[in-house]
Amino acid sequence: MNRICIPLFLALFCLNFLWAQDRGARPAGANPTLPLQQVFTPAEYKEYLSEPAFKSHLDLYEEVLKRYDRMISKEVRSHSMEKSLETLQQLRSLIHHVVAEAENVTNKKEFRSKQAKQLEITIRKVAETIDTLKGSVFLQYQPSFEMAARDLDRLRDLLLVHIFGEAFAAGNRQSSRSRDMASVDLLPANEAVARAAAAALDDRFTPEEFAELQANQSLVKRVELFIEIANTRLEEIRRRMENKPWTRKEVNPLEFHTYSDMVHSYQRAIDSAMINIDEKARYKTAPAKDIRKALEKLNSKVGVFQAQLELVKEFARQLRDEELYREILEAEEITEIARKGSELGLGPAEDDAGSPEGKQE
Repeated sequence: MNRICIPLFLALFCLNFLWAQDRGARPAGANPTLPLQQVFTPAEYKEYLSEPAFKSHLDLYEEVLKRYDRMISKEVRSHSMEKSLETLQQLRSLIHHVVAEAENVTNKKEFRSKQAKQLEITIRKVAETIDTLKGSVFLQYQPSFEMAARDLDRLRDLLLVHIFGEAFAAGNRQSSRSRDMASVDLLPANEAVARAAAAALDDRFTPEEFAELQANQSLVKRVELFIEIANTRLEEIRRRMENKPWTRKEVNPLEFHTYSDMVHSYQRAIDSAMINIDEKARYKTAPAKDIRKALEKLNSKVGVFQAQLELVKEFARQLRDEELYREILEAEEITEIARKGSELGLGPAEDDAGSPEGKQE
């Protein structure tokens, strides 16, 4: 199941981080990462401290994830929502610690162990549990489930990239690649994880776009690239809708992309732009002025994109294309989240002009 859409609560919270960063305060409603003592049981924490190596922690992480999987399932079934939200926060804190530890591992062979592959499978199953449970709770609780699922996906993607290294990074990302996760467990171990990796990261960008994103790591540039990817998809859809010929000299890089492929890529591009801003703001790894500039660029385009998506939605109705229509509904949702989140992150226009922060920029 795709979890490409950042929930409104997450977008508003993370993008609002810009204001807290300027004021030296923690954002209202922020849930900081809990210390490991509050994530593990006493016995688990003792086991964690007994071995310092990342590889030695993998079995423990898998067992703790399974424990949280059982806990959250039981709590939701018993309608203990306060406990469920606490468990989700503990789960997310665990993931943040694992990501931080994994990113500091120097011996990449540790990721190619049987334990790492088994952990990846467990992460996928827990994410599926969270997705399923989300549909059984009231709307106001769903963002917490979506945030946990997104964090699980982030950790899983990190493991997959390290497991396959350069071979995975250079893999074919064609849109024809199967996304059916149901058959993965029937494959040999290496092939199963390879297909899972491809399915997890198949955003349907072109090889050239992917290479350019890899070559540009600054926040503002990456957001610009994601916006351009989103824009090219809508332009190509519009060209086909109007039956206009391709007039450029170079070969159309989207020639073999379907309408659904292109709307999917659009979603991934907008989602990725928000994720990049979110992570830079949350972990303070980019200057406030760069975060603000990225927000401005995103905010300046999403309104235009919304109008274009409305035309594509009407086209899908005319085609009676159910898959395309569903993709467009998701695209509209994520675009609205980006609009509201970027507006909140930027704050009122008068503050931009009159505040000391605005003047400094």
